[in-house]
Amino acid sequence: MIVPVPLFTPYNPFESYFPIETATREQRSLPYLMLDVDYEDIQAVAQFSERFGVLGNLQHIGWGQWATEQGPFAPLFTEQSSQQAAKAHFYRASAGTQPNPTLCTPMSMEDFCRARWDLAETIELAQRASGQQPVGQQDPNDDVGVSDLSLKEIRRRASFAMTSGLAMLRPRPIWHVEQNQWLTVWDVGSLEAAMYLMLLFDIQGRGHILTCPRCRKVFVADRSRTQFCSTVCQNAAKVQRFRARQTQREQASESAHNRKTTSRKDE
Repeated sequence: MIVPVPLFTPYNPFESYFPIETATREQRSLPYLMLDVDYEDIQAVAQFSERFGVLGNLQHIGWGQWATEQGPFAPLFTEQSSQQAAKAHFYRASAGTQPNPTLCTPMSMEDFCRARWDLAETIELAQRASGQQPVGQQDPNDDVGVSDLSLKEIRRRASFAMTSGLAMLRPRPIWHVEQNQWLTVWDVGSLEAAMYLMLLFDIQGRGHILTCPRCRKVFVADRSRTQFCSTVCQNAAKVQRFRARQTQREQASESAHNRKTTSRKDE
């Protein structure tokens, strides 16, 4: 169990976001950093949480408290039978309010693991929906792999996964005095929701979200021909290809030599 300990330090998660239009492959935004975490290593999860905070838990009573100080919709929100109606009341009641510290609730390793797999699957769906063929990290609990789905089904699932991840976000208009116009701001209800908003911006932006074929890190490409996440992986792949070709030549040479030797013996 990862338990947040006060005093909490407020920060803007988008300080760890690099827009896909300008990011280099070395600048990896928060969603892709989360995929680097070994979700079976409690220390790795704790280090991530110490740096960025816990992900947030939609089923916790704190979400009802976010809706209103008295929380009249909290009981409705937790009832599965009236979940859809409760969500509608929830969003109306919480319009314009900010998240409060009660949302910073403990997070289990299972919570983190599930969120990590959901994010990885969503990113892979987004990659495949745009025509890429990445080698995904399939969730061991899923019976059907993403590669087995049709493009139409992949795009449908990608849309559904993104919509689910964005559930705790609300756009809100504010009047900007200096610019003399309306601007859109976002009320973000959880760290996980912030990561899905970053991902939404990325899949709508210029460029591609790639998976490094060598180290399996997810990153954004800064050039159309980019394949690897870093020069280290790029150079290592070159060396690997060179050694593979050298081995093939040696094997071919040895095979030819053996054929000649056999032919001479037959004579």
